Amino acid sequence: MPAAAVPPLLHDALTTLDADLGERCVGWADLTEPSGRARKQRVYRRRLELLAEALEPATLPVVVGWLSSARRTSVATRRGYCDDLLTVWAPLARELGHDRFFVGCLSTAHLQMWRARVTGRAARPLTARSIARYVKTLSSLHAYAAGVLDPPPPNPVSEDVRPVIDEEDPSTATPILEEDEVAAVFAAARSAASPGPRPGPDRAQLRDLALVTLLYVVAGRVSEICAADIEDLRTSGDRSFLRVRRKGHQVRDLEIPPTLAGLLRAYLGDRTTGPLLLDDAAGGWTGTTPTASAPGWVAPQACWAATTSPRTCGAPPGSLTCSTRWSRPAARNA
Repeated sequence: MPAAAVPPLLHDALTTLDADLGERCVGWADLTEPSGRARKQRVYRRRLELLAEALEPATLPVVVGWLSSARRTSVATRRGYCDDLLTVWAPLARELGHDRFFVGCLSTAHLQMWRARVTGRAARPLTARSIARYVKTLSSLHAYAAGVLDPPPPNPVSEDVRPVIDEEDPSTATPILEEDEVAAVFAAARSAASPGPRPGPDRAQLRDLALVTLLYVVAGRVSEICAADIEDLRTSGDRSFLRVRRKGHQVRDLEIPPTLAGLLRAYLGDRTTGPLLLDDAAGGWTGTTPTASAPGWVAPQACWAATTSPRTCGAPPGSLTCSTRWSRPAARNA
């Protein structure tokens, strides 16, 4: 029998979600080059396809609706939730005897036993923050499902499962870059954009320096900076601002110093519209994972940046936090 035609509205919605979710690495394959040398190559698959295999057919549209919800506008959040289902909760459902994951297959007792196991194991025990993130994914899915399924499924994530996060505990805090490490980041980015044997820095080098400086100065997420358009770079008198769109649909105009504003204008040249930062294929960047071979590759030394800036929070340089988020095209995010 021929496959049933997909309604245009559903097709367009799934296409948009598939583009947002992109691919993830599922393993390695042996590859023999023409020279005869053997090497390993990563194997990628579409996240949406992996979800279709891991979820019960009745649960798949619920998960698609949940990931497509206006409450989850961040691409990084959608990918993170998807990966949590694929790597944590679907495997646990299979371990409990279910062929596929479905909403309601896990109980509070299951989660309590899972938590005891992953915190007590000798090899790579999960921290309280990691557990909190994983159970937040499951709780969010069940909260959404309660509004679209009849009868609504019970949420297995209770206070007995959620870990208590001690915000004052330094062992669970974000890793810190010391002042000399922050200085090394900027030195590497500056040297990449400094004139050498060539007449001067090219646009890609100016872009990398602008990116690492923006991350430090405005204390922004990679996704926020990469989502900015040229029109978001604004001036008021002799002051310059960058408009960023933050989590929770918050829009903020962040002041940037004159030196950085001049660097951005040198990078932009004659461009007056479109994405603020372009990848090497002249497409807009997204805040995802790097690959040295893909268009949009940003040198790692240019993307280590402090995300809490003394300029914005009054903190001393020694308290700067480290961001290891790099940029790469949206289609792939391992």
